[in-house]
Amino acid sequence: MTQNSIKSQSPPDEREGKPSASGAERLVACLASWPNEQAHGFEGDVMAATAQGTEIAAMMEAEEIDEDAEADSQVIAEKLGELEQKALAEWTTHYSVDQSTIVGPIREARLWLKDGGEKHSSAKLDVFFFGLAAGSRKVGLFLDHKTGFKDVTASPKNWQLRVQAIALAQTYGLEEIWGGIAHVRFGAKLDYSLYSLETILQLRELWIRAVARTENAERFYAPGKWCGYCSFAHKCPAMHGYMSILKENAETGWKLDDRSMIRGIYNSKSGIEKSLALMLQWLKKLPKEEMNALGFDLEENAPNKPFKSALAPWAMIEPTGLMTEGEYWDLAKMSKGALIKELAARYAKQYNTTKKAGVAYFESLLEPVCLSFPKAPSLKDIEGK
Repeated sequence: MTQNSIKSQSPPDEREGKPSASGAERLVACLASWPNEQAHGFEGDVMAATAQGTEIAAMMEAEEIDEDAEADSQVIAEKLGELEQKALAEWTTHYSVDQSTIVGPIREARLWLKDGGEKHSSAKLDVFFFGLAAGSRKVGLFLDHKTGFKDVTASPKNWQLRVQAIALAQTYGLEEIWGGIAHVRFGAKLDYSLYSLETILQLRELWIRAVARTENAERFYAPGKWCGYCSFAHKCPAMHGYMSILKENAETGWKLDDRSMIRGIYNSKSGIEKSLALMLQWLKKLPKEEMNALGFDLEENAPNKPFKSALAPWAMIEPTGLMTEGEYWDLAKMSKGALIKELAARYAKQYNTTKKAGVAYFESLLEPVCLSFPKAPSLKDIEGK
């Protein structure tokens, strides 16, 4: 993208057991989350990038689209690339940045916020740039890629962005920063916030105080939407309490004076879901005898079969005459399932057969252009059914 592009490398133990930007909102909102995650967090719930996220990040770093990647990943990478170019152009124009001084894009770099010369916390930025603006001011731009479907806190109140801005400013001595979120689901868009040096210094003080307040705060629970990202959720007394209340009221119903409790449970629904998900992970890891004693067993799943590339299926579909190339790309961008579902419906109508037969036909037709990845087994209730 620019001549001074840099590819960064991070050490294996990236966070070194210290707070990071990705968990900043949770840490600030619920003081008990950080100490409890450190002491009792579920080991199986590692906050690592998903396979798709890794695929997208690799394409962004290589600055080219991998034709062998899944269609959805390619589309997301393309949208992110377009948003980056838009943000870079707007930032460059706004600050009258000297093009020859721009450094970046720097990707997937973990930057450290230091306090008293010691590592305090860190932030891993998806992509950032910096350069000299008019008046020789050193300014920066960074974007946080959001490729999922969950709600994200808007940039002005987003603590992940705040910690990223602090770390970026401290590392490179920047005087002003544009920090934003690059959304790609439900319409690609940018959500910026401006961080002046004064604001960054104020936020730094607030962040350091927030981390300090987590010491001996194991019982200061504050459930909310952040619970869905907490690895302690399955053991959290607040979550257990909410689930007990849900069970008690499942048949009797709620009363109007339960408003605050209803709101609290609703806002913590992601934590309740997380608690259940972690329990299922724990059950799956049990020895077979112990799992069976609890009334469960593992059931094998059919393998996941994504397309080898976005282009390959069209060569197989075009001769059927059931779809135009434009229609193909519209559906392929959504998912493999959506594509086959539509093809099966058209096949059934064309040949006066069932949609099930259409699905079987196209799954067989497209088999040669699909990969095959084993899928984790599911938990089966052998006692209740």
